[in-house]
Amino acid sequence: MGVTFFSSTLPMSIIVCHLLQDFYAHQEHLPALREEARHVLNDPSPDMSKLPLLESFLTESIRYHCFLSTVIHRVPLQPFTFSDGYTVPKGEIVEFFQHRTMNDAAIYSQPTKFDPERFLGSERLASDLSKDWPFWGNSKLNW
Repeated sequence: MGVTFFSSTLPMSIIVCHLLQDFYAHQEHLPALREEARHVLNDPSPDMSKLPLLESFLTESIRYHCFLSTVIHRVPLQPFTFSDGYTVPKGEIVEFFQHRTMNDAAIYSQPTKFDPERFLGSERLASDLSKDWPFWGNSKLNW
């Protein structure tokens, strides 16, 4: 399908740095993460669905740190329609107040608490595209 949005992509190193900080700060989850990884070490397919705890941990790390605390900017390279029908025309600037969205108690219960299992069993992935997950354009390019 190609790249839908152009973004001034945040260096992946910041996301990785936050993830490493969270591994260190929440070491009680490392045994379960290691066990999950142990089951897929010999599987050559890059399928994150086989690592649901790691996906949830990464997604929560991204949500919790929301690297752009004020506004995240995107410019669609082609018209983009959200699932609710709202369409952003090609070339228009789209901005989200990321910190507010990621700390909205109506969307995330106890939003100020780091919960690495928050997204286990949900449909939420780090690479999702939605207005309540304003990382679209970034994660898709990085995976």
